[in-house]
Amino acid sequence: MAFAFGIFAGVIRMFVLMENALKRKVEANVFPAARRAVEPWGKFPWHVDRNNVCDTWKPHSSQALAIDVFGTLKMLEQSQRDAIFDALCRRLGIPAGGPWQVHLEWSDPRNLLKEPRPTQVDAVAQGRQSFILFEVKFTERKAGSCSQPPKQCDGNYRWQTNPDNQVKARCALSGKEVRYWDFIPQVFRLSSSGNYEPCPFAGEEYQWMRNLVLSRAIAQATSIHSAFVIAYVDHPALHIPSYFRSTAWTEFADLLQPDVPPPFQIELRQFTRDFNLPELNAWIETKLKKFDDE
Repeated sequence: MAFAFGIFAGVIRMFVLMENALKRKVEANVFPAARRAVEPWGKFPWHVDRNNVCDTWKPHSSQALAIDVFGTLKMLEQSQRDAIFDALCRRLGIPAGGPWQVHLEWSDPRNLLKEPRPTQVDAVAQGRQSFILFEVKFTERKAGSCSQPPKQCDGNYRWQTNPDNQVKARCALSGKEVRYWDFIPQVFRLSSSGNYEPCPFAGEEYQWMRNLVLSRAIAQATSIHSAFVIAYVDHPALHIPSYFRSTAWTEFADLLQPDVPPPFQIELRQFTRDFNLPELNAWIETKLKKFDDE
């Protein structure tokens, strides 16, 4: 019995050491001023790899970059944080006014879109009159695409039967009562009763659509202004900045209703320079240099 207990205790110590080692690696990849923003560490919704192990320690983790920037803003003095987000609101054309609060890895507690798992937004900022959603991109090869095709739909928006559940709908997600197409006609020049071949959101435009309709749903439910911002780092070798200069992005923006602006873009090094955060700017530059060195 004592021998078996000793083995069990040894295994527990090994797992604790492994967890502590991983935590140190993640801490080393997060800007020091932002580390307190994710406490308690054990309850924070870390991104994980296919083996269900946190991978935020990787130098080019977009979650780490989101924590670097928005975790730092979260931990600023209230007056400094209010000044930054009020200035950003003026750029976005929405009402300013704090006190501003920042939340990392935010999910809508009301699940206004009725998703099986509510969209997890990298960061949000909430003021007295406005609500801003932020999607942070770093070295991703593309934005997130729809998970339904090819298994549950054929990639078109038209009447079809989902082979998994035998539900007939134009969109497999609508067949599951997800409300994207309830809001899409308010945001895009598209009709929920039309047919589109291919579906305009079968590819990486899906992620931008999902955030835009969530922004619209929040604005309607709360009667405050809402905006969606894509935060990224510009570099010739990275996909996201080149995508913003592509015809795919232009065609996506052209789908928006006349009164709906395209997702606002902020380049994070410029952002940290504009708002006098030189140490954070240097931290991002160092991460980008590691990318150049590879």
